[in-house]
Amino acid sequence: MNAYIDISDVILKTPRLTLRPWRQSDLEDLYQYASVDGVGQMAGWPPHQNREESQEILNSFINKKKVFAIEYQGKAVGTVGIELYDENEYPQLADKRCRKLGFVLAKECWGKGLMPEAVREVIRYLFEDVGLEAILCGHFAWNKQSQRVQEKCGFRHYCLETYETMYGTVEPEVMNLLVREDWLLTGKGTPERNISIIGKNYFNYWSRIRFASRGLIVQDDRILLSYEANEDRWMLPGGGLEKGESLEECGRREVEEETGMLVNELQPLFTISEYYEDELYMTQYFECAVTDGGRQHLTQQEINSGLQPRWLPLEKALEIFSHHEDYAASDEMRRGLYLREYTALNEYVKRKQLKEDQA
Repeated sequence: MNAYIDISDVILKTPRLTLRPWRQSDLEDLYQYASVDGVGQMAGWPPHQNREESQEILNSFINKKKVFAIEYQGKAVGTVGIELYDENEYPQLADKRCRKLGFVLAKECWGKGLMPEAVREVIRYLFEDVGLEAILCGHFAWNKQSQRVQEKCGFRHYCLETYETMYGTVEPEVMNLLVREDWLLTGKGTPERNISIIGKNYFNYWSRIRFASRGLIVQDDRILLSYEANEDRWMLPGGGLEKGESLEECGRREVEEETGMLVNELQPLFTISEYYEDELYMTQYFECAVTDGGRQHLTQQEINSGLQPRWLPLEKALEIFSHHEDYAASDEMRRGLYLREYTALNEYVKRKQLKEDQA
């Protein structure tokens, strides 16, 4: 449901920016960036033709009390709007306090990281101060700049739509969603690599979300895996988040329970988001170091599967998981599992190689 918003007395600060209500004295700043070709089109509106047009928009900003001015070096250079969304289009959000973000930045300020800085602070304000539970944010499919801003701020793919622009075109729009629980668990918008895997059976929206953690434990080019002997199935150790846990606590617990290994120095590497039917499965991968032997504690299902820890050469593990499509016709669960783990190991190897090249 749309939550009530009034920013008329709100001022937010970041290291470089002030986010504040618009003022009549901002007219020239608004016209200067909104009249530049290529700015408004990114959000679906044409360049302002004159100051009278900018004055109408400025009056709307001030009167509706839901659009922040982005002030940089004493000048208004953009907006972050906390817009209403169509509740009929998103019945899955009926029980959540939600709004939709939109943003624009002066072309002269592109490439400086200002937009993610502004959006992260508005997200913090909405979740911590206003009490929202979810935030929508969309971008045209071709707008890679806006896509990257939203990825950096933690938004996840939600559904595909079409959008009729003010200049007469109909554009494919990618709608993303950030829920408060996800924002809290992943470090309040801390930028990290997010990798998406979209299944062929995805409904183009998700209504349920599950969180998990998995450990990447590598020693001397050998990696620790969990092996289900009775199923001849491999995976990286880890599992689902339990109530009250952080993702790091989940990773420690799951690795010990499955492998009997105690780990520390958990370094978050990346998140893999899997979309199947109406569910989003988010798995946080950590690089871990083994410190000692712990106590293996398996569920009955894991005992029945013959779960046991195995060290394998990293190349061998990659080779096993690379055969994910071999199971497309016979075992969709294994295909998805192996695709996820292959994606994770490939990302780990790329990062490892990059570090070695920079050393």
